[in-house]
Amino acid sequence: LVRSLIKEEDRHSIFPLLLENLTSQSRFLSLFLPIHPPHPLGPERKPKMIPLAHTLLLLVLPLLLLVLPLLLSPLVEGRPDITTITTIATTFTTLYRPQIPSPTPPLNTDDQTPSSENLARALTAANLLLPREGNDWYNATTGLWQDLWWNSGNIVTTLARLGQIIDEGEETEERGEEAKEWRDSVIGFLEEEFGAAERGTGEGQGWTRGFFDDGGWWALAWIQVYDLTNDPRYLTAAEEIFEDLTTGFNATCGGQWWDKAHTASNTINNALYISVAAHLANRVSTTSSSSSKDPEACRTTARTHLHWLQDQNLLTPNGTYVDGLDLQTCQPTGPVFTYNQGVMIGALVEMSRFPSSSSASSSSESSDEGASQLLDKAETLATGALQTLVDKEGILTETAFLLSHPNLDLVSAQFKGIFVRNLAELYSVRPREEFREFVRRNAQSIWERDRISGGENEGLLGAAWQGPGDASVSSAAQGSGLDCLVAAVGVGA
Repeated sequence: LVRSLIKEEDRHSIFPLLLENLTSQSRFLSLFLPIHPPHPLGPERKPKMIPLAHTLLLLVLPLLLLVLPLLLSPLVEGRPDITTITTIATTFTTLYRPQIPSPTPPLNTDDQTPSSENLARALTAANLLLPREGNDWYNATTGLWQDLWWNSGNIVTTLARLGQIIDEGEETEERGEEAKEWRDSVIGFLEEEFGAAERGTGEGQGWTRGFFDDGGWWALAWIQVYDLTNDPRYLTAAEEIFEDLTTGFNATCGGQWWDKAHTASNTINNALYISVAAHLANRVSTTSSSSSKDPEACRTTARTHLHWLQDQNLLTPNGTYVDGLDLQTCQPTGPVFTYNQGVMIGALVEMSRFPSSSSASSSSESSDEGASQLLDKAETLATGALQTLVDKEGILTETAFLLSHPNLDLVSAQFKGIFVRNLAELYSVRPREEFREFVRRNAQSIWERDRISGGENEGLLGAAWQGPGDASVSSAAQGSGLDCLVAAVGVGA
């Protein structure tokens, strides 16, 4: 009905919003479906029931609000314009967004944890990811946590980032020596990890596998380790991965394929491609890496692909990216995930560090590529996420997975940390108090309500940052929560 009433040229704008709104409401159906996974540390949890009438209202009302103006359109001249429809849909989504249950206990908003304490917390959480007796997550032979490929790349990234923050002098006198010893230890671990993970791919392809986004994660991981160690081996590995990423182009809708089987074209792999190109551009000219990659070529690649991605209408009215493109229509499709926003923020921040003397600065497109303009876009994206991908207490929430909240699978459990990691990068160049407070609040919630305390598992983190701490415990959830704790140290929260 909606398709028949909306003008052809407006469909690409309204359908992603309609889909986001309706699927958001329909997730309440999960309350009636026995599909909740077994609880990792206890018996299966049964979903709480709510009145059927309430559920039907949640499903039907948003559709009526969208369709009613269209049904009334014969009474007025012409069809309703897209602005009217979008305004109605956006208003409803904002005012009547599904809320997760209120966490218990409520967050103590008066608590101001000193940065030194956040560092101690981060070290405690990080140690549970490192090899130790009783740690069944990490496999020293494969170099992977729970045999997870791209997730392990992200864990490497956040461990190296914590080491770099310590190296930059963020630690206090109280924790200084302990932190430095940890940094030296993790540098040694990452060297062993480098060899183990490369050998342990199991496919004889080095760092590359069947998915281009997976390669992007590992490229960023070794770039972060390079930043910590200044060892050119790691940057060379990232450059080799990037060469493989360049083979994934000419997707049906343009841009890069998500996978080598050519089954999807997603936001995440294209955003990672931009980010890797930008990170390499700012580093290859300062290293003795064996590659002859030209930094200006990397800058051009990042700019060109950013322009392509921005032309795909992937942004929602809230300013956040949807998941990708429909290969049949080449129109935006899919929900909004936190990690897409995070990677794009990180890419824009890294591009803002390009030297102003680069050749593109004098091009006709320079107004879209200057550092200030790029950071403005990153701020807009961050603000949209902080307004829509949170619960009522401002705690980051993977709203696309309310179906299983507070339990998240091993994929979605990793997402939130990626967003906060990159938000901290944005804060380093655009120090808005709103961003710092967001990171502080989420780190506090993780430690107070999403943590197992006491015993050998002290510092074990769950997947939902509102808690409970024993929900979907995994290496992915641990790495994601650690990302937020590290970000809190980085922003001085």
